[in-house]
Amino acid sequence: MSITERLAAMRKHFGLSQRAMAHRVGVSPNTWNGYETRGEAPNSGVLSKLALEGININWLLTGGGEMLSDAPPSTAGPDDLVYIPRYDAIVAAGAGYFPTDHPTALPVAFSRAWLHRELRTGPANLFLIEARGDSMAPVIEDGDILLVDTGEPKFRGDGVYIFSAGNLLLVKQLRMRVNGDVEVLDAAGTVLQSLRRADLDSLFIIGRVVWKAGRT
Repeated sequence: MSITERLAAMRKHFGLSQRAMAHRVGVSPNTWNGYETRGEAPNSGVLSKLALEGININWLLTGGGEMLSDAPPSTAGPDDLVYIPRYDAIVAAGAGYFPTDHPTALPVAFSRAWLHRELRTGPANLFLIEARGDSMAPVIEDGDILLVDTGEPKFRGDGVYIFSAGNLLLVKQLRMRVNGDVEVLDAAGTVLQSLRRADLDSLFIIGRVVWKAGRT
């Protein structure tokens, strides 16, 4: 089942038209139509609202598991929402973009319960940032919004990380070798660079990407 089919199935689960579903999650009917016809992933705010309704966000985005979360829909209401800061600085998924000094964008609401249940984390060390470039596709597409966990330790094993190299912010896969060296890889698993343990100080890891959403 594709993401368009999962979105339609979820809407029918609620017994709503596209217009009514759009109103329920706070987007325009055209935006919701784009979800169901073009496979655009809902943004963080919409996913947060759906999580509060008891939808399994992992199922919605990847097809894994069941439509409904094991936990009952939250009845905590607005008090359960936490606001994660979103920054306009651009993270490079391709050849590299210099970070910018734009002011912080509007924060995005997430369900505190969903963060703990699905990501095993809390809001204190999280922020959102946009990726540009296509060298990490299809893992990360141009324009994806990335949720980054900056908690310690910064490097927690193999995964996708945001790190700085010189004056660039980059998002790449990092993999540790048995001898302690770290490899930088693209989405296909091709090793772009190997760093010896003694050279790791040159790789300033900002945080690990724990979730993403496509632009709507």
